[in-house]
Amino acid sequence: MDSIKKEEMGKSAVKAGLWYTIGNIALKGCAFLTLPVFTRLLSTSDFGVYNAYIAYEQIFTAILGVGFYGTIKNAKLDFKGKFDEYLSSITSLSVLIFGLFLVVANVSYPVYSSTLGFSRFVTNCLVFQSFGSYLLYFYGVKLNAEFQYRSFLILSSINVLGNTVLSII
Repeated sequence: MDSIKKEEMGKSAVKAGLWYTIGNIALKGCAFLTLPVFTRLLSTSDFGVYNAYIAYEQIFTAILGVGFYGTIKNAKLDFKGKFDEYLSSITSLSVLIFGLFLVVANVSYPVYSSTLGFSRFVTNCLVFQSFGSYLLYFYGVKLNAEFQYRSFLILSSINVLGNTVLSII
């Protein structure tokens, strides 16, 4: 009985892995396909500002997440009965880190504003977007750990399409 269950789980993992791979390739391709749109809509300097913003967003996402999403797959195995409690705990800690980061970013804004080159409003948008990106990535890893590839692909597709439309607007 256990060998049948392990075999089914193995097939499920392979199927999910295949769909994650296909989905990620397709979603990364969307970013490549939208590049000509952005280069036509933006001047060279505006495109540079956009790329700087995206680079800062990725850095801040990593800082705000403190690598918590990297622990989710292990926690799924280690805390089987308390997995949701574990997710709740690290989400709460992430919100606390976000709040502190937001306060520090606003208090110290005069110190780094000339280096960053963004207004206070854009800087706050950057921090909020970074935290939102972290939460989406966090939830995506949770779906991945639970082999919910359909939900993961739907969430990722909506995220990519939404980001593209908002970026164009």
